[in-house]
Amino acid sequence: MYVNLLQTIAQIAGTLAGFVGVVFILGHRAEGQLSERERSGVFHLLFTAICALILSLILVAVLAATKENPMTWRAGAAVLGAFNFFGASRATIEKLRRKNLLLLAISWGFPAGGFSVAVFAGLAAIGLLEELAPLACATNLIWFLVVSLGYFVNLLVPKKRRGNQ
Repeated sequence: MYVNLLQTIAQIAGTLAGFVGVVFILGHRAEGQLSERERSGVFHLLFTAICALILSLILVAVLAATKENPMTWRAGAAVLGAFNFFGASRATIEKLRRKNLLLLAISWGFPAGGFSVAVFAGLAAIGLLEELAPLACATNLIWFLVVSLGYFVNLLVPKKRRGNQ
């Protein structure tokens, strides 16, 4: 069941990463005139989409090779949690420096969600929630997609409508 979900996540992530080209075609972005906030948004969009794509495919391959060993799920949860922790940390630092692209309504929600799913994955990885390790992997990958989609939408919002204060 979870392996099919991982494959679906990989397909969605690949699609989201492909939409980055659409963003660059709009306005002056195609000419390389990205603001610091837009560069941040592009980083988070690509980071989360590519992480979801690559990590889900790697996890599918390793799960197939290990016949879905529970330890594989725990290791996957650890890796995914670490990537989400990194992304949430960077988003928090950018928010504190006012370099974050996100609208005010979600500017703290994405880092908080990233830290939450990372903690969930960490608990599964160390064995406290071992039976939930597959769910922790799926939750972390889905969070990547949520963040990627959020940054994609924010990149499409016209500059004069953006607010981050």
